[in-house]
Amino acid sequence: MESNLTALRNRPNGSCIFEANGQELYILTEHWKSDMLFYKEDLNFLNHLIDKYFIWISKKEDADLVKKIDTSILIINVQCSTLIKGADVAIYAMKQP
Repeated sequence: MESNLTALRNRPNGSCIFEANGQELYILTEHWKSDMLFYKEDLNFLNHLIDKYFIWISKKEDADLVKKIDTSILIINVQCSTLIKGADVAIYAMKQP
């Protein structure tokens, strides 16, 4: 089962996701949720660094680029939260009899 989960953990292609049993899908969803929570923490840390050091940027071009990056981080953070909520819904549904 472990090698099957390892194959599924990375972005699955083909029909392997449809061939997994409920327990494997539950574990896989938990792994994906954990990855997304970690990713969200990294995004928050990066956003904190931008907020903390933005005042030290002296060139307008650099400041504009950092603003674009900051906007992208905020958008990705919202998408990440949506995926985490979706994983929570899926995990809850899989726990139901």
